Amino acid sequence: MKKYLFALVAGFIPALATTNTAVAQNSNAVAVLHNDAQMEKMYKADLATETVKSNTVSLATVNSKALKNFNKFYKNAGDARWYFIDEGFNVQFNNDGVKNSIYYNKKGYWTGSLKTYNESKLAKDLRAMIKREYFDFSIYQVQEILTMQSQEMLPTYVIYMEDNKSYKTLLVYDNEIKEWQNFIKY
Repeated sequence: MKKYLFALVAGFIPALATTNTAVAQNSNAVAVLHNDAQMEKMYKADLATETVKSNTVSLATVNSKALKNFNKFYKNAGDARWYFIDEGFNVQFNNDGVKNSIYYNKKGYWTGSLKTYNESKLAKDLRAMIKREYFDFSIYQVQEILTMQSQEMLPTYVIYMEDNKSYKTLLVYDNEIKEWQNFIKY
């Protein structure tokens, strides 16, 4: 079941990325990979990037079930911005250094959420578990994914980290760590 969930999350991450217009790649991204200082600056900027406002929608056009659900669970989302996506609606807001992206279908039902934050916001027990195995790596970004298919509503974590020689991406679900990607630095 865990392998199935990892496969589901691996498919869900690109889907979230295509529905969120927050970050666009530029043509010189390959050159950035060779400069560690630029790479670190790019990832820090990615955490603070604001979404392009061209596809924002007014609250009057958002499904009332989605608005009701959102207001029930996210009362402290003062800077919330709603967007129309092919599958329904996406609302984004920042809360205490955590970028939140909540997804609703066209009928207004919650379908998933994505939280993006840095290592300092990661739960201490989860951070300790990762650091035991990857003690030389620094975590520069965490994505916490929760979907309708999440068994027992446990989140899946995508951990982006680096050391002096490489970048790694880990998938963590139900206290199981799986190395998903590994890139060697030049």
